[in-house]
Amino acid sequence: MRSRPTTTIETTPQVPQSESRFNRCSTKILLGSVATAGCVLLTSGCGTVTGITYQYKGQTYSTPTRYIAPIEQAAKYCPAITVAIITAQILQESSFDDSAVSSADAVGAEQMTDTTWLTLIPEKNPTQRQKEAWLAKRYDINVEVPEAGRYLCALYYKHGGSAQVVLDRPRKEALEDYYAGGRLYLGAAYANSILQESYTVREIRSSSTSSAAGQSFDTTTGAAYNISSPSEIGTTYQASLISAT
Repeated sequence: MRSRPTTTIETTPQVPQSESRFNRCSTKILLGSVATAGCVLLTSGCGTVTGITYQYKGQTYSTPTRYIAPIEQAAKYCPAITVAIITAQILQESSFDDSAVSSADAVGAEQMTDTTWLTLIPEKNPTQRQKEAWLAKRYDINVEVPEAGRYLCALYYKHGGSAQVVLDRPRKEALEDYYAGGRLYLGAAYANSILQESYTVREIRSSSTSSAAGQSFDTTTGAAYNISSPSEIGTTYQASLISAT
C-alpha cells in the first residue's frame, strides 16, 4: 500500500461510456463514439481467459481468479489501457488487496480517493446517501477495477491520446495523472514502474493462445504490433507488424 500525494482535480475528464468499448477478442477493434474513423487489427484468436500471470523478482505469479473478469472489463474502454496495464497497476496500488486503505485514505484494489471516486458516480445530482453508497463500492473489485479502467481512458484522452493508435506519452501521462493529479512529475516513477511491469503480464486463454502483454500500435502507420522487449519503451520499436485496415 502506498501513500498518495494530496491532489485537487481541477477539471473532471470526460469519461467514455459503455458504447465506446471495443472487443479485443474479435480481431478488429470496434471503435465507438470516441473514434474518428476506421479500425485496426489487434490480435487473432481469442478463447476464454482462464488466468492472468505476471512476474516479480524473476518469479511468475497468477492474479487471484476473482480479478480476471474485472480486469478484462477494465480493459474494454480504450486500446491504450490494456489487461497488462490494469494488472500491473493493481499490483502497484494494492498487491491485489481488495480492502486496502492508504494513509491518504485511498481505498480498495485501485486505491481510489473520495474526491476522484465521486467524479465517477453515475448519478448527475447525487444525494448524500447515494454518495456514501458509491464510496463504499470501492471495496467491490467488480465495480472499482472497471471504473479505474474507464477513468484511465478518460485521462488518456485528456492528455491527447488517440482511439486508433496507442500513443506512449498520453498513456504515461494518464498514469501520472491518476497518481498525482495535475502534478505529473510526482507520478513519473509510478507510471514507469507500471509500464515496466506490464511487459511481464500474460493472459492465459482456453484456446491455449497466450496474449503478449506488450501489444501496442505503430504510431506512424496505425498498424498493431507486438513489442518484443521492455527496454523498447519510449523508443522506435522493432516489431512484427500486423496488417491494418
